[in-house]
Amino acid sequence: MNLTKTTGWLLVIGIIGSMAFGLSNATASADWSSNAALLTALSTDVDWTKLSFILSAIGQIVIVIGIVGMRDAMSGGVGHKYASMAIWFLAIGATTNLIWSAMMGLTGDQWSTKTTAEAMAVAAAGAGNAEAAQAAAAGAAISAGIAVSALATALAIGAASNLSTFVGVALLGIGLTMQKSLHMILAALITILGIVGIALSIIDSRSTLMFIPWVGTFVILLIIGLGTLGVPVLKKLA
Repeated sequence: MNLTKTTGWLLVIGIIGSMAFGLSNATASADWSSNAALLTALSTDVDWTKLSFILSAIGQIVIVIGIVGMRDAMSGGVGHKYASMAIWFLAIGATTNLIWSAMMGLTGDQWSTKTTAEAMAVAAAGAGNAEAAQAAAAGAAISAGIAVSALATALAIGAASNLSTFVGVALLGIGLTMQKSLHMILAALITILGIVGIALSIIDSRSTLMFIPWVGTFVILLIIGLGTLGVPVLKKLA
């Protein structure tokens, strides 16, 4: 398999996997501006939530590896140095996204433990076992504290991850535009999505509007990936 085909498969598999797993848990429909709603979503089907976050993050790493192939294909061109810089930011973004995913999983796990412990405390109190109720309540408080701290850490890491990723996306778009190695409309859209992502990451990384640059970037990279595999998705843009 040549470099072009490998790049295409990495982009397609990475994007489909990252989106499919990322949208498969309860947080996909949660209100990310509300800590309470997010904690509830994270603790829903907690085992799958943890796994899906990690698998989605791995998908993003696969995408970055695919973009490395795009950079290599630009070797010697005027846009290569921008693509090379983009890889560094994208790699940092993907790595911190993996850490973010682990922290979100920890948050859901601890909040679920807190909820269970609270139920045990109520049951013990109802049965007249004050000592067991007190122990369960203390355990619930500890788990709640860990969950809240983990969420705060995850949100901070997530903001940094988004910022780094979209700086990389913007640089990649600039490189593709300068080198004219991609249809100008797609290259310009990548640049614009990167800039929008940077702005939203700085202003409010928890905004539902973050969905736009993420999905937009994934869709364009998917088009590129399919195009390199010979799927005629670019014919009308050529």
